[in-house]
Amino acid sequence: MGLEFIGRVIKTSLVVSAFILIFGAVYYDWNYSLGIAIGLVFNCVNLWFVRGLIEQTVTLRDRRPVSIFLFSAIKFPILYLIGYLILKADIVPVTSLLVGFTLLFAIVVLKVIGRELASARWMKMADSKNGAQQ
Repeated sequence: MGLEFIGRVIKTSLVVSAFILIFGAVYYDWNYSLGIAIGLVFNCVNLWFVRGLIEQTVTLRDRRPVSIFLFSAIKFPILYLIGYLILKADIVPVTSLLVGFTLLFAIVVLKVIGRELASARWMKMADSKNGAQQ
């Protein structure tokens, strides 16, 4: 699993966030579903910045200090200030933000389990085909 896995997790999380926002608003509570979506999108942006920092610092190419500084200067003070302001504004329940924030980790676990099950199934199919050929 490389950095493209992180990109797929972010895309899947944004789709899940849209579904939660739409269906949660219709069938449950607008504020709670908005809080889950905000928490999930905030965590996706955070993960995107982490991926960018990893790409810029752990590389075999020449490191670009300006890019590392920009990623760090935006991620740490600005992103976390936005998170603080979201909490301070008290427009959505804090528990919904926490659910949205931790939902990304559940998506990562489910994607890894699905990938492992798919590769195990593929290996089993390949073994059965090789056994039939012999």
